[in-house]
Amino acid sequence: MKVLLDTCVWGPAQIEIRAAGHDVIWTGDWEVDPGDEEILNRAHADSRVRVTLDKDFGELAILRGLPHHGIIRVVGFSVRQHASVCLSVLNSHQKELEASAIVTAVMAKISSKCLQLIRTFPLRPIRSEEGLEGAEAMLKPIVTC
Repeated sequence: MKVLLDTCVWGPAQIEIRAAGHDVIWTGDWEVDPGDEEILNRAHADSRVRVTLDKDFGELAILRGLPHHGIIRVVGFSVRQHASVCLSVLNSHQKELEASAIVTAVMAKISSKCLQLIRTFPLRPIRSEEGLEGAEAMLKPIVTC
């Protein structure tokens, strides 16, 4: 898959993800940060899955209805785990990501080695007057472990 890693994702993670056969760009290599909206636009134009630690990209996609080619949000993992978490999500949720899913990978405290993946699928773009509460109500969470 084609992947666009956010600057907040550990830079060396790109090496491991690329070695697994993915086409990877890390925004930390760019000379200028064009801002979240432009980064999401570039990822979509190049059919890249966006990988980030920030919730801003999901909000742009859900609240503002900006198009994307899938978003992975990594939450609560050490920087050295970014590549393995990203690869796990890319491998296990490829079809969903190709259909523009938003996947949040969260380190769970259920057991010492349990990875909790919460896949969220926006059912429709959220109108601005609905706010974040409306966005959360429109998401369909699926939890696997």
